[in-house]
Amino acid sequence: MRKKIIILTVIIVVAIFSVMALIAFDVNPFQKKNQETKDNCFTKTIEVVAVEKGDLKNAISVKGTIDSENPIEINMPANAKIKEISVREGSRTRKGDILVVLDKDSLKDEYSKIYEEWVKAESDLGYMKPTYDYVRIIATAKGKVTENNLVKNSNTEDIIEEKEHLLVIENRNEKKALSNNVPNGKISSINYLSAKGREVKSGDLLFIVKVANGDFNTQVEKVIDLHEQLKVLQEIIEDPYIKTESNFIVSKINILEDGYYEKDTAFIKANPTDEILVKLAITKDELRKVSIDQEAKVTLDSGVQLAGSVSHISYSPNESGKFDLTVKLPDLEGSDVNDILPGLKAGVEIVLEEKMDVVKVPVDAIKTDSKGEYVLVYTGSIEDVKNYTVDTIPTEKRHIKKGLVTPLYVEIENGVLAGEKVVVVTVSKNENDFYGNIIGF
Repeated sequence: MRKKIIILTVIIVVAIFSVMALIAFDVNPFQKKNQETKDNCFTKTIEVVAVEKGDLKNAISVKGTIDSENPIEINMPANAKIKEISVREGSRTRKGDILVVLDKDSLKDEYSKIYEEWVKAESDLGYMKPTYDYVRIIATAKGKVTENNLVKNSNTEDIIEEKEHLLVIENRNEKKALSNNVPNGKISSINYLSAKGREVKSGDLLFIVKVANGDFNTQVEKVIDLHEQLKVLQEIIEDPYIKTESNFIVSKINILEDGYYEKDTAFIKANPTDEILVKLAITKDELRKVSIDQEAKVTLDSGVQLAGSVSHISYSPNESGKFDLTVKLPDLEGSDVNDILPGLKAGVEIVLEEKMDVVKVPVDAIKTDSKGEYVLVYTGSIEDVKNYTVDTIPTEKRHIKKGLVTPLYVEIENGVLAGEKVVVVTVSKNENDFYGNIIGF
C-alpha cells in the first residue's frame, strides 16, 4: 500500500514539473495547435514587383449630370406649318445655321387672314371719335435742367426711342430723368421753365402731354399691331428659313414635320455652347479639398474628354447629406463635340495633388515596425519566387521616406531606387474558416 502511494506521488510531481516546464519555455501544445489551424485559414501570396518611376495623383472621381447655365427657347414667329426640320437633338449649331423651314402656303394663308383683320380694324377706327386727356408733367424736386429733348406735337414714345430721355433734372443729391414714367402721347405744350440750364423747383409745370383714352386708343394699338404682323409675315414668306442667332447645342425639339403650330410656340430648347455645366455631389471630406477655379477633367459617355473648372460650391448639405458642386466646361465653339444633352451623365475627375516622374511602389509593399515604415527589397536572383515562403525569401529590410500617397501607389523619396525589386505579400482568407480577421505578419 505504501509503495502505491509513493508511485502515485512521483507521477503527480512529474506532471506538475512538466506543466511548469512547458509554461517556462512558452510551449503550449493547445495554443500551437490553434495557431497552426489559424494559419491554415489563410493563404499568403508572394510577389516581386519592380520599383518604377511614373506619375502619381490624388483625385476626386465622381459621376455628374450635364446641365446648362441659361437654357434658351426658340419660338415660332407666326402661325405656320413645318416643312422641314434641319437639326436633331444633340446637334451643335453655329450662328446662321438653319433650324427649320416653314411652309410658304401656310404662311400666305396666315397673311391673308391677318390682312382681312387689319382692313376691318382700320375701317372701324375711321368711325370712332377720339377723346383726350391732358396730362400735366411737373417737377418733383428742385434742380437744374441739364438735358431737354422735348419737341412740340411729337409723340413722347418716339422721342424716348431716339433720345432715351425727355428731360433730365439734376441737383447735388440726385439725377432725375423723365422717360418711361411719362404717358405716351403728343406733347401739346412746353413751358419755358423746362429749357436747358433753367432752375426749377418742386411743383413747377414742365410740359403737357395730350393722351388719347378709351376705346379709340385701344383700337389704334390694334391697328398698329396687325400692321406689324403683316410686315413680319411678308419677311418670313420671302425667307421661310428660321436660323440660329447664336452658337448652341439643341437639347429638345418639340415639333414634327408637317405639323401646324401657333405663333410663340417654343419649338426648340437649346444650351449656349459657352454655358455647359456638369453638376455633381461630393462628401464632406472631399469638400475640404476643393476650391473655386480648381481644374477638373470631364469624360463624356462617348469617351471624349474636356477640361473644365469648379465654378460653384455649396457649403450646405443637400437632402442626401452631400454637397453640391458645379463644373463649368469651356466654350465648345470650334470643337467637334456633339450630343452634350442636359440629363446625360459624365465622369468628373478633380485632381487634388499630382507629381510627375517619381519613384513609386505599391501600397501593399509598405510595412511598419517600431522604427517606422519599411519595404522588403528582394536580393535573390531567381525570377520565379513561387517556391519561396515569407520566411525563406531572400530580402533586405529598408526603412523608407514616403511622399505622395494614393490609393494604389506610394511615392518613395528615400530608401529604394528605380529598378530595384520589392516583395509584396498579400494574405487571402481560405473558405470555410472561422476567423474573421486577417493575421498580420
